[in-house]
Parts: sequence; C-alpha cells; structure tokens
Amino acid sequence: MGWIDINTTRLSSDRQQIEQLVFSSAGRGTLTSDKAMDGWSVYLSIVGEVSDESIINKWTKKSSPGRRSQEEKDGSAAGSGAWDFKVQTIPGFRWRFVLECAANKDDFPLLFNLDPPIARSASTSVGQRGGEDHEIYNLPYDDLQSMLTGAYASAAGCLRGAEKGNEGLSSTSLYHPLAEYSENFNFFDPDNFLTMTSLIYMGDEYLMRQVQGVIENNMNNIKGGQLPHHFIGGNTFKWTYQSIASSTQPGPNIFWLLTAFTFAAHLGRKGVEWLMANAPLIRAAGKYLIDKYDHDVGLFKLNGPLWIDVCIREGYTSDTNAIMPLLLRRLAEFETVLYRHHHHQNSSSSSHTHHRDDGDEFFRLIPEAAIRHLEMAKNVSINLRKRLWAADKHGDEEEGGGDHLISFFFDSHEEEEEETLIRKDFVDYDSNLLAVAFANLSRSDSEKILGRIDGGAYSHPNGISTYCCETPYDGYDDCYIKERGTICGDSVVTMGRIAWADAHARKRLGRTHDFDTLILDGLQQRLNSRTWLHERFDKYGKEARSPFYFEYPALATILLREVRYGVNIGLTSIEIDPLLTSSSASSSGLEFHYHIGNVHVDFFNWTHVRMQLPAFGHKDLVVTHLKPDSTFNTQVIRNNGRIGDANDHKSEVISIVTDTNSEGKLRIEAVHLSLLENDVIAISLV
Repeated sequence: MGWIDINTTRLSSDRQQIEQLVFSSAGRGTLTSDKAMDGWSVYLSIVGEVSDESIINKWTKKSSPGRRSQEEKDGSAAGSGAWDFKVQTIPGFRWRFVLECAANKDDFPLLFNLDPPIARSASTSVGQRGGEDHEIYNLPYDDLQSMLTGAYASAAGCLRGAEKGNEGLSSTSLYHPLAEYSENFNFFDPDNFLTMTSLIYMGDEYLMRQVQGVIENNMNNIKGGQLPHHFIGGNTFKWTYQSIASSTQPGPNIFWLLTAFTFAAHLGRKGVEWLMANAPLIRAAGKYLIDKYDHDVGLFKLNGPLWIDVCIREGYTSDTNAIMPLLLRRLAEFETVLYRHHHHQNSSSSSHTHHRDDGDEFFRLIPEAAIRHLEMAKNVSINLRKRLWAADKHGDEEEGGGDHLISFFFDSHEEEEEETLIRKDFVDYDSNLLAVAFANLSRSDSEKILGRIDGGAYSHPNGISTYCCETPYDGYDDCYIKERGTICGDSVVTMGRIAWADAHARKRLGRTHDFDTLILDGLQQRLNSRTWLHERFDKYGKEARSPFYFEYPALATILLREVRYGVNIGLTSIEIDPLLTSSSASSSGLEFHYHIGNVHVDFFNWTHVRMQLPAFGHKDLVVTHLKPDSTFNTQVIRNNGRIGDANDHKSEVISIVTDTNSEGKLRIEAVHLSLLENDVIAISLV
C-alpha cells in the first residue's frame, strides 16, 4: 500500500507538480489518499515505465466543490469531499505517480484545463504541452467559468450513476435534500438533452461513460418505437410513457435522438461503432415520429406538445413541426454514416482493389433513406409557412401579411356537423423561435417573427430568456392539469429551453448584439456569481420554482459552445462558425482560442485556424469569418491518435487548397476530408 500525503497549506496559488516513486509491486494493490482537498482539483497520472513504450494514463476523481456547507466542511455530511484515489497496479512493474495540483476558488475541477492552462483573460498563459514551454491561449475567464460551472456544478451533480442501483439515471436537480420531481429520472422532454449535451462538451471520459449509461438506459426501454418519458423510482420503480401532466409528447423521441447523435459524434471511431450496434433501436425511434407525418398536409400530426407538457397543443402543431427539419437532417446524417461505414467494411474485406476515384465518387452519394429524410425536412419547412402562418388583421396570410406562426390547427368531427378546421393561436414564442432557427424560413419572415417577440411585454425580462407565449394558456381549457379560473403556470414563466431556440434563431440571422444582451450576458452574470440557479424566472427576471435546477446552468455551457464560439461537431460535418461581438474583432478579423477537454480550436484573425477534435471519418468542413475571396491551404496532419501538437516529421500530411466565398466562408466537402481521432487540421492563407 502506498500513500501520497498532500499538505494543501504548503501549496501556493500557482500550479504545483508532485512526483513520487512508489514500490515495485509483487501483486495487485491500490494507491489511496483520504485527505480532504477543499476547493482544490487534483490530476493523477500513472505512467508505466515499460520497455515497449506503452503508456497507461488513468485518473479518478471525486470533486470537492469550492463552496460547501458547514456540515460538509466539518465532515458531518455524507460525501464530505475527501479525495479517494484507487488505482490498481500491475505485478512486476515500477510506477511513477505524478500529481498536478492547482488552487481553484471556483465551482469546477481544473483537471483538463491544466493542459493548456486557464488564462484569466484572452492574453497568453505559459504552460507545458508536448514537453516544451510555449505560449498557450484560452477563452476569457468569464466564459470558461460559465462553461465549466454549468456542466460540473449542476449538470454533473444530477447524475446518479455513482450510486448503487441508480446506474444510468439522471435527475433534474441536485439533492436539496431531495432532488426536484422526487424520484423521477431521465426526462428527455428535453431535460436530459440539455444536461447530457453540456456534459458531452466537457470532453471528460468519465462523464462520457455516465452519459452513455443514461442514453442507453432509455434506449433499452423503447416500446413500439416510443422512448419512455421518464423513469419513476422510489416504490414504483417503472418506466412511464406519459408526462407528469399525462400528456403524450414527441419530445422524448426527438431530444433523445439529438442527444444520441451528439454523443456518437464526439466518440470518434467508437461513436460510429456505437451507432452501428444500436441502429435498429435508433431507426425505430425515428420511425415512431415519421409515422406521424401526414403526406397530404405535409406536416406532422401530433397528440401532444413538444416540450411544455402542461400546455394543450394537438393536431398540426407549430412547435414539433418547427424542430422536425433539424431532426430529419440529423437522421439523414445518421443514415449516411452507416452507409459509408458499411461500404468501407465491404471494401476492406473485398479482394478487389478500389481506386481512389471510385472512393471519391462513392462519398458524393448519400443513401435513399437519407434523401427521403431531407426531402421530408424541406416539405415540412414549406408547409409550416404555408399552413401555419398567421393572417394579418385583413386576413392576408400571403407574402407581406402576418408576423408569426399560429400554435396549431386540427379537424373537428362533431356529430351532425360538417368537418371544420379549428385554429388556435397563443402567439407561441417557443415554436416561432424554433422555426427561425431550424425550419429555413425566409429572412423576411424571420425578421417579422423576432420583431413580434421582441415587442412583447414579457420578452427577455431583465436580460433573461422569454416566456413561451404572448397570450397565456387558460388553466382549464388549455392545460392538461386543469383548474378553473387560473392560468396555466408554465405559460407565464421563462424557460431555458426557449433560450436555446432563441439563441440559434439569433445566430441564424447573425444578430450578435441580441444574443449577448438578451440571452447570454444576463445568464452568465447570474451563473458566475451564484453557481446554482432556479428552474424558471418570472416576469421581473427573478428566480422562481425549484432551486439547484439543471436547465439554465447547462444552457450556458451549450450556448457558449454552439453559438458564441460556434464549435459544432456532427456525424458528417465540422463547423466553426462563431457569433462574437465586434469588441472581439480586430481590424483583420476575429480571434479566439478554445481549449475544453478534447476539443482544441485556435482561430487567429482571418488568416489561420488550427483545430484538433475527436472527429472520425469523412466530414464536411465549414469555417466562417476568414478573409473573403481568398485562397487557403488546409492541411490534415495525421497525428497517430496523439493529443497535442503534430510536429513529428513522420506524420502524414494531406493538403487541400480551397477558396473562400465573398462572405469569408470556407467549405471542404467530405469527399476530400477523411479524419482519424486527434488529427490536426491547419488552415492558412496562401
């Protein structure tokens, strides 16, 4: 048994490295430390000194929050934050144990930010990477703080996988003393879509395993293609396929699929293998939704709301139809990945030689299933505008009339009456924002929608996200949980999920100032100063409902990654498309440096971009904000699976010369770009 005793009082605020040679083991053993590390993060690296140069790199952690209750500090509370390292040693080998410690006053571990180190501003910070000292940049600290706090202080704390019997479960809040919604877990309506996505963006291997457990737990309980709504624990201990409000929502299928695809896209080769292994259940989940498509109307017909379970939205609803084009495009990517992988396997096992030209031609093709999904996405977008656009005061629904999509319409089949069309309109902000973000509405229509929303009385109160609608839902006629003489509660509060749609809508129109001032800045200020946030905000921008909730903190992580810095890794694509303020731009373009987990992007003005990502396979690459109408050389540097700089002269280098368009967008088709995990992509102006 070996011990490492760390005296935290002797460590300065700077990084410290502690090295200690530990015994040659004649059997199996453990290295354990039970010292409390209040407000600290520890990185444990175990390097096996063996002749074949193989490296074993493992670490375990038990996070100790920077802010803890008195009961936790004096050890009277369960899980007092003691560090517990248990690493098995291999008989007959010598081990060198290295602990890297960094003081941290904030509510997240510094584990993966030690390399490269966190900088307190956008200025340089010196650290070690690849064995040599050199300058390393990272995001401004406020953004790093928001990203890591949102994921580690809230989203990670909702996981229950470390508890015996609760593997693969995730709640909606931290324990306080019990999690909100009692013993209910694994909501994907869209709760766990936000929680899991924020954790995926940390690039943390342990968290990825927990995410996988949650995703597969729901997947393994699909019934007739329908994903369960949530799991009821406690004494009930069963899966249910209806919401707490007793509505049947398409949301669990939609958001589970989106989460599964994001998860796979960040797993490299293993992600493709995971998709292949689970393809039948994934297709069943997609088919459950596609079967609800009405080919005559060109829209999906639903019997419940997308993501607000209490509001009655049935028939041809604008909320679900607005997000379905996004999901259909993701389903098309899924089918394309499987098609390419199957072709590659057949080519590898065939005795025939496939010339490069044949391979190029193949990667220009997509399977019939993907084509059907893309055509359906296009039809839904067209009919969303055609059939759900609100008439103006003169009854004009055509070009120039109206300024939003209505809530839903359905056919009435009352006795002794002819079929009548019932249209209801609460001016739903959420569905309209989803349509702007994902349904390819014209810029004119999109501008009208944002104008209507931004002019609302309860739009972005005090710099936070907006209500779901302009006209409140009645608590009896329009609500699944019925109470006469009331207003449906979820229609008069803000929701983080709506801010997700809002942010992507602003990004689509390039509205940087709107995104900053109406959505992200206020959220960041609250999160960075308070750490934990409530479930909702009221009309005054004050916190309401359940405390220690997942939604807004996880949202901050997601919006910084997807929108502000625009780093998006898909199944068949990579996109670097930042939405940054003008103050972040120099006279020669934007500059930012993103190093979170296993995702590294350095954007040097408009002339150079360098990235290293957990991407695998043929990818379309899109990079924006480069110098317009210019020629760029893109190099793919084979890095043999290593993380770090690819300067080895033995590395294979593939060069691709491409021109940017008049808006500074560079695009390389998947036919030209094939990646292995941790390849370096370097783009430079010729």
